[in-house]
Amino acid sequence: MIAERIAEFICETDYDQLPENVVSMAKKCILDWLGCSISGTQYPPAEKIGNLIEKNNDGWSTLPGTGLKASPLLAAFYNGASSHSVELDDLHRKTMLHPGAAVVSAAWAAAEHTGRSGKELIAAVVLGYEIAIRVAEAVVPSHFNFWYPTGTCAIFGAAAAAGKILGLGKEEMVFCLGNAGTQSAGLWEFHHEQTMSKQLLAGKAAMGGIISAMLAQQGFSGPGTIFEGQHGFLKAFSEQPRPIMLEQGLGESFKIMDTSFKLYPSGRHTHGGIDLALRLRDRGVKAEDIELIRIKTYGFAKELVSIPEPYDPVEAKFSLPFCVATTILYGHPTLQCFCQERIEDEKVRWLMAHTTVEVDPELDMLYPKFWPTSIEVIVRTSHIIKERTDYPKGDPENPATPGEIDQKFIGLAGRVLGRDEADRLLAEITKLEQRDNLRALLN
Repeated sequence: MIAERIAEFICETDYDQLPENVVSMAKKCILDWLGCSISGTQYPPAEKIGNLIEKNNDGWSTLPGTGLKASPLLAAFYNGASSHSVELDDLHRKTMLHPGAAVVSAAWAAAEHTGRSGKELIAAVVLGYEIAIRVAEAVVPSHFNFWYPTGTCAIFGAAAAAGKILGLGKEEMVFCLGNAGTQSAGLWEFHHEQTMSKQLLAGKAAMGGIISAMLAQQGFSGPGTIFEGQHGFLKAFSEQPRPIMLEQGLGESFKIMDTSFKLYPSGRHTHGGIDLALRLRDRGVKAEDIELIRIKTYGFAKELVSIPEPYDPVEAKFSLPFCVATTILYGHPTLQCFCQERIEDEKVRWLMAHTTVEVDPELDMLYPKFWPTSIEVIVRTSHIIKERTDYPKGDPENPATPGEIDQKFIGLAGRVLGRDEADRLLAEITKLEQRDNLRALLN
């Protein structure tokens, strides 16, 4: 059974077997998750879930940025949702999976609950990303027709990470994976209305992973054929499943190295356009000289982020015309850019009205291996200025620098906790492997 072989890999892989670059990447992912989680406490999904938790809880696990503690189940639920609220959490490009929101939320909550070390957390995160990404790779692309991978696939990674923290044996880990798959859920329908269900799915994936691990620890059985069974995950969630992706090269390299980091607080499919808009600014293109902006991209981006005239901050995050317009006018987009005042800015609205988004068949053929975007800008002299990118900034092929990731964290955490506390947390995560007990790391 596939689950048995994966369970064996999880149980037998520890921190000392991880290459240095993998450990370094895991710490970046943890730092990135923490910044998003802290900043996400200021957004409505986290606020509403926090209200629910305050009435139904006590425990050791931290809700970063709130000063509150919770049971590991509710902490994972809250942190999964909050870290997915800012549109800045990490992702895996080929599967559109956001692994950190579920995996790190589950691993951190379980590690605090049990008093585990930084090394144990790092190993659990690496293994969680490995399983979540592999499961997603096994069911895409037809999975996208109905299912949101962060809800459906990340729960396996959250379960693997939590199970590793709890020290599950092989049979228990099989149960854990089986019950994670049994809970898997997450329909795409939320996108049509931009509702809070998106954050709910990330939170439920994190919590479902811990539930699976804690039940397995008690001998609560789960199906060993959860992946390949007649009524298992692969057949239910994909028209053309690829079970080979679950095991091929397992242990030879680590999927966490394929993680992309977001530098702009908007839907990832807008980031290529933002990168190109920043290039245009660097070339001296001024908004007042522009007559027309033609954005060409792949079909899925056209479907998800082509809102021509957003009317609220959530829609703005999924509008290529808005993201490109505000970047050309005002530079690097920050959280503060996605506000009603900016949406109603006359200059922004004029540029959006003179922006088109269309599918380029050539670019569409390259997706999802590449996430390509091109821009043609026609200026008043009738001159056409062209730019193109195949990889948004933050992808492994176009990586964010360590300094950019650190500054992103300081910006996110500092706005909630203050600069001194953000600096302290950055230093703590930098030396995370030296910490014997994760309790009290977060105040």
